[in-house]
Amino acid sequence: MATHKAKRSIHLAQHQLQTQTQTQPAAKLLPVKAYIYRAIAEMNAGFELTMQELKRLQQVDFLPSTRIAAMHIAVGELRAQANREFLDIITQRETANAGHFERLAGQRQSPPQLPPAS
Repeated sequence: MATHKAKRSIHLAQHQLQTQTQTQPAAKLLPVKAYIYRAIAEMNAGFELTMQELKRLQQVDFLPSTRIAAMHIAVGELRAQANREFLDIITQRETANAGHFERLAGQRQSPPQLPPAS
């Protein structure tokens, strides 16, 4: 008997990620690893290189300049959308992390509690 595996759409997977991020307990540390920042930087470098090369291709006489200009705009739009989505999620996590460390610092700086006098 064949079983069918249901595939989640990208939209549903994104919604699930957003829901998980929003429902994380505020007291828990949610580190954003350095490799994530590096990956976003590499992605942006790739987009930048692509956009530069599209500009260079626009200078070629026999290539359709208006089509290349449209591609340049599409790549720029995709880059901005990706950055916005990634940074929205990272901002939520880093805000939670800041709260976590602020609470730890507050606990460390508060004077020790003395037992009540009998």
